Amino acid sequence: MPPPFDAEISGGPGQVIHNKFIVVDFNTDNPSVLTGSSNLAARSEEQNGDNLLAITDPATASI
Repeated sequence: MPPPFDAEISGGPGQVIHNKFIVVDFNTDNPSVLTGSSNLAARSEEQNGDNLLAITDPATASI
């Protein structure tokens, strides 16, 4: 990886970026991918500033 992505820094608590994804209804005509840092809990949505993106493109969901 090129700099600055070749090393991790310790930014302390609350400075770590993480991502997860969930594929919903993958075997239907309307699949979705939910992705972001959200833990899908009230605290992450209301207090932590986490994010969540919904992708409704069937090609993306099937990959």
